[in-house]
Formats: sequence, structure tokens, C-alpha cells
Amino acid sequence: MDRAKDSDTEISGILDELRQHYEVSGAGENRQHERKAWCVPLTVLFKEKVLEGVIERPAEVTTHDISRGGFSFVYDQYVHLGTKIHVRFDTLPSTPRVSGIVRNAIHLHGKRHRIGVKFAGIRREPTS
Repeated sequence: MDRAKDSDTEISGILDELRQHYEVSGAGENRQHERKAWCVPLTVLFKEKVLEGVIERPAEVTTHDISRGGFSFVYDQYVHLGTKIHVRFDTLPSTPRVSGIVRNAIHLHGKRHRIGVKFAGIRREPTS
């Protein structure tokens, strides 16, 4: 099985786990992947490029929605497009770790933005 199919299988597995743990509903938009409303707190690790190299910055966020292609969250500042992120889903038994790339940042109001992330990779923690 190639890497893309492995990733699709992993994403499907995570979506199934989310459906079992949280009530989610479709957003009904015409998109490549159906979005599901999903609102839970997460810790995101931003990996931002600066002149001196890369800075890693953790932040507490609230998710907005999720799909097979990525997810979005609400955050109190703008995040540059192309920023790499890492998220750990501690609320799920398999504790998946997801890496992604910021694809959009939509200003909501004040300092708040909805940050769209495209999945780049998934790794599950070993279970005991």
C-alpha cells in the first residue's frame, strides 16, 4: 500500500474515533472532502521560520472543523501560510499525532482568526 493510501486510512480511522467520542455534523459545503463541525481544545506546536532558524511555539486552541484533508481551529493571532504545525490528539485512545501545513488564515474579528491546516502526516502512539 502506498504512503497516500496509508495516510487516507489513518485519517479515516481518526474520523471514526472522533465520531465515537464527539457528536459531529456536516457543514454541507461543496468541497473536496466533507467537513465535520468539531469543537474541542487542543495544543498545537507551531514551527515558524525566522531569520535565525525555526522557532517552536506551543499554543492552546479550539478546533472549528475537521475533514479527511485537514482541520481548522480558532486562534487569537494570525499564522503565516506555510507554517508547519504538530498536534497531538490526547483525547483519543490511540493518541494520534498529526503534522500539517497552514493553508489559510481567515480574520474573524478583533485578533481572532480561523486557521486552516492541511494534513501532511499522521503517526499513532504505540499502545501498551
